[in-house]
Amino acid sequence: MGDFEFALVFYHRGYRLRPELQKFRLGIEKSQQAIVNCIGSKRPHAVTPAEAARWAADGRAAQPGTQGQQSLFASAVTGSVATLR
Repeated sequence: MGDFEFALVFYHRGYRLRPELQKFRLGIEKSQQAIVNCIGSKRPHAVTPAEAARWAADGRAAQPGTQGQQSLFASAVTGSVATLR
């Protein structure tokens, strides 16, 4: 377990012992938010055609070492589904 998970466990323990202290509730909320911020949201980010066009203009898709990303980028531009290698 990482630091945020340990903090969440300890805040829950403290809240169970002293539910009248709002600092424990605040600690629970902040540690949960920190965990979500680290792992990202459950919703995947969809690349819009405007973003794809902007990336193509910037040349980001042609960087070396991004073959899988290029396939994903190409699928976003054409609107088709491509598999990552």
